[in-house]
Amino acid sequence: SKSISIKVTGRNGSDEVMICPTSGKPNNAEKLFSRSETVPSLYLKADGGKYSIVNVGENETVTIPLGFECGTTGKFIISSNSDVELVDVLTGNVTDLSLSSYEFVGSMADGSDRFLVRISNGPDNGEFAYQNGDDLIVNGIGRVQIFDCLGRVVADEFVNDGKINISALNTGVYVVRMGDTNQKIVIR
Repeated sequence: SKSISIKVTGRNGSDEVMICPTSGKPNNAEKLFSRSETVPSLYLKADGGKYSIVNVGENETVTIPLGFECGTTGKFIISSNSDVELVDVLTGNVTDLSLSSYEFVGSMADGSDRFLVRISNGPDNGEFAYQNGDDLIVNGIGRVQIFDCLGRVVADEFVNDGKINISALNTGVYVVRMGDTNQKIVIR
């Protein structure tokens, strides 16, 4: 698999991080920051550190916190060379960076936990959710809605590769929606 590049560009410069699929032992590279405080910075957060390069398993689907810092308020663009999903936790926007870049206004007050990136390196059977006991396990990031057979919303939550408690739902057929994707699921 090829390396994934994620880049931020602002009026005072740009910065880039890489995610590298590997079958060997992970070897992350620590982040070196610009001496200029006005240049935007990106870094990947893993194992308690800040990295410019992070290695992930070749057939893994992973969500990695993407740190962002800037010394001045301004417009910024995040782009990628690969199939990467970017989540702006501050606004709730989810962008497929393979289709378009993401433009936003950033400031020093945003905090470094504003973004998440999701990379899917495994096979895709089209299903993003499944039942496990009293929980609906959701593989993805974004708003998830569950509809009953009459079209009523019975659950509406933001998830990050997490779970939704469905113990209050009756046995039956439901439609789970994440973004523009729907999946039929039978809850038992």
